[in-house]
Amino acid sequence: MLTFVVMIVAATASCLWIHGVAAAEGKEPSPEPIPKPSPEGGPSKEKVPASTESTMPSEVSGTQVDSAPSVDPEPWEFRRVHWFPPRLYAGGIFAVPRASYSDSRGLGFGGDLRYYFTWPDCDRSTPVSEIELDGRLTFKRQGELALGATFHTSPKFHFKAKIEHDALVERYFGIGPDTPDSAEEKYKPQDTRAYLECFRTVVGRLRFGARAEVRRFLLLDREDDGALVNAAPRGATKGVTSGAGWIFDWDRRKGNAHAMSGVYVQGFGLFFDELFGSDFDFNNYHLDVRGYIPAGTERQVAVQGFLYAAKGRPPFWHMAELGGRAHTRGYRRGRYRDRVLASGQVEWRQHLFWRVGWAGFVGLAGVSDTASDLRLDNVHPSYGGGPRLRLGDATKQLYARFDVGLGGEVIRYYFSLGEAF
Repeated sequence: MLTFVVMIVAATASCLWIHGVAAAEGKEPSPEPIPKPSPEGGPSKEKVPASTESTMPSEVSGTQVDSAPSVDPEPWEFRRVHWFPPRLYAGGIFAVPRASYSDSRGLGFGGDLRYYFTWPDCDRSTPVSEIELDGRLTFKRQGELALGATFHTSPKFHFKAKIEHDALVERYFGIGPDTPDSAEEKYKPQDTRAYLECFRTVVGRLRFGARAEVRRFLLLDREDDGALVNAAPRGATKGVTSGAGWIFDWDRRKGNAHAMSGVYVQGFGLFFDELFGSDFDFNNYHLDVRGYIPAGTERQVAVQGFLYAAKGRPPFWHMAELGGRAHTRGYRRGRYRDRVLASGQVEWRQHLFWRVGWAGFVGLAGVSDTASDLRLDNVHPSYGGGPRLRLGDATKQLYARFDVGLGGEVIRYYFSLGEAF
């Protein structure tokens, strides 16, 4: 663990040093214009034209923000307070409350906070930076909390970090592409994860960088006669993983509140080893490809292909999981689990009236031990859709979505900020 902390500090210091050297070699920021005196001796009342709108879309974990060319409100100025639908927008801050219920977790309350801003001394060609805080607590003494930040300090340098803590009851069905529903068992972990990413733009909108990640898993409770006891997988009770690797993304999307056209590609490879203080030796590979096709005024087709692979001997909580609110809506997260996951989905998005829109999706996904073992008879379909609601005002916009997903035995419901992809 100490080795990994030193690695994180060294990576951060290196990224900041590189950024500082580049800034020192660049041009100094132009001084603020001095207002011309008016004939009466006071400051001129001539308005300075607003800067033009950025042509580069901003993407922060699937959340896209619209920045209009008008002047932004002063920080912490309360511009809009709405109680239905319940939301709060203050300056660049969005707050959306959430409520949830399940038999194993009980009734829970929480919310999502987002703060968007442009890094000091940067113009509108620099993507919007973000700080996010998500969390919830339940009446069964369970909860989750996530704090993340994405900083675009210039058009060339970008940093992203996140720390998450999860203490919610989960379900384990075993490992494999066709585990039965009867294998379901409940367990309660204490799962903490953190990562750091540093990027540099190399050409156009192509960025390369490094990623470091650490995760600590501790099993708090489980069923006495379940598979986690009788056929315990690797890492069934506790473990620490830490590793580092490369990452890249290529963003050619056009559009702010919604990506109306273009392509987005992200990939990374992480190497977990005892050299970094990890209890398990394995590699993780991730590839996410998205495309957006205009289909008329305020309508588009969004397409995503996703691949995740764990090579070596990972713990069960580091394997690919089918299900959740992102690439396989309609299934409980972790319903199917193995070393490799491949999924694809298509979504139709359309604005209806005022701030309201809707979307419908269909998808296919499957897991297997290796990529060559993926078969059509183990592919699981999903479909569904739901309304969309634009939050904020003309200067800052964010979309909330409510989806109904079908595919598994039970209908799943999802409420979140930002589109699924």
